[in-house]
Amino acid sequence: MTRRRNRDDEVLTVAMKVFYERGYLAASLQDVADAVGIKKGSLYYYMSSKEEMLFRIFQQAHDESTAIMAEVDALGLPVQEKLREYVRRLIVWYLANRERANLYFTEWHHLTGEYAETVRQHRRFFESYVRKMIVTAHELGLTKPGMDLKVVSFFVLSAVTSVPTWYRPGGSWSPHTVAEQTADLACTAVFGEIAAAP
Repeated sequence: MTRRRNRDDEVLTVAMKVFYERGYLAASLQDVADAVGIKKGSLYYYMSSKEEMLFRIFQQAHDESTAIMAEVDALGLPVQEKLREYVRRLIVWYLANRERANLYFTEWHHLTGEYAETVRQHRRFFESYVRKMIVTAHELGLTKPGMDLKVVSFFVLSAVTSVPTWYRPGGSWSPHTVAEQTADLACTAVFGEIAAAP
């Protein structure tokens, strides 16, 4: 069972790279099979379709991002610090898993049926987690006066999820710098000031 799981993970990792490099629609199962080093028909031992591959790549991303939420929740931080730490950790994860994160935000709409609905639920869960922190901060009187909660929520979510689409490794900005500054900007948008790092 462990060997099968490891092989499944290997196939998914290769498929992720192929989808990222070629684009999901342009990539074929033959491309994935060639990259794995097996016959196309052998792929069906691991996955039923190209769509299942994409969905399972997204499922892994959801599981890991949910783990980040649990880690941050366990810290018991005040809401300002919690938002900053969550954004910081999420950006660090995005940039360590840039191909997976980029696919998640640019290719998810190619899914259909139950796969599409499951990913929509995942996305709503992520969005509600961030919005809940912002609403909590507002109820505590910590947000900027006159702020529209929907607007600032969309801003924070858009700023965070866009990072894997524009960041390029090897440039003048390290992942740590991008994570820290994105977290600071998110907190400035919500609170009008930068929250202290935990």
